[in-house]
Amino acid sequence: TACKNDEVQKPDDAAVQAAILDEFYNISSIPRESGRERAVSTYLRSWAKENGFEVVRDSSNNVIITKPASPGYENAPVTILQCNIDTKIAVANGSTFDPAVDSVTPMINGEFLVANGTSMGADSGIGIATTLYVLKNSKNHGKIRAIFTAGGESAMTGAEKIKAKYLEGDFLINFGWENGSTIGLGSGGSASYDMLHEIEWVPPQ
Repeated sequence: TACKNDEVQKPDDAAVQAAILDEFYNISSIPRESGRERAVSTYLRSWAKENGFEVVRDSSNNVIITKPASPGYENAPVTILQCNIDTKIAVANGSTFDPAVDSVTPMINGEFLVANGTSMGADSGIGIATTLYVLKNSKNHGKIRAIFTAGGESAMTGAEKIKAKYLEGDFLINFGWENGSTIGLGSGGSASYDMLHEIEWVPPQ
C-alpha cells in the first residue's frame, strides 16, 4: 500500500495472527448464510464508524469502507481490498445447527482451528478479518478502500450491484481465498467442465 523500502518492518507474526483471529471470532458469532447478510453488514458498518472510517452500505448489503491516504501519501496508488461477506456452512449429519440463526463455534484442535459440528466459513471469514486488520493497522499508505460484497457464495448478486466509482483504483486484492499462505489478486472466478464418455453396451454375463 505504498510503503517505501526503508519503512518496511517485519511484523510480529503471532500478534498479527492473534488480532486477525480475534476479529474472526467476532464475525463467526454472526450468522451470515448467503441471502441473509444484513446482520454482518450491520456489524461492518458499525465497526467502520467506531474506528472513524467513511462507510457506505447499499441496498444489496454491500459495505464499502474507505481509509484516506496517510499525510504525504496522497499521490500513492489506491488499493482496493475485496471480500464477500456471506458463507455456506456445511453441517454434520444429525446436528440441529441452523446456519440461518446459529453462530459457528471455532475452537483450537492441536495446530488447527476447527468448528464444532460444522464448517467454519473461514474462506470469507478470515478474508473479512484480514481486511479489517489492514484497515485498522496500516501506516504510511495511499488510499485504501475495502469492498465487502453480499451473495458471493451463490450468484455474485452483491458484486453485480457495486457502483463503478468504488472500483476506481490502481490495485485490487481479493481476500476470498482458500489456500493457506497465499493471497489471491483479483481471483473471483470459476470454471465448469462437462465430462463425457461414450457408453459401450455389452451383453449381460
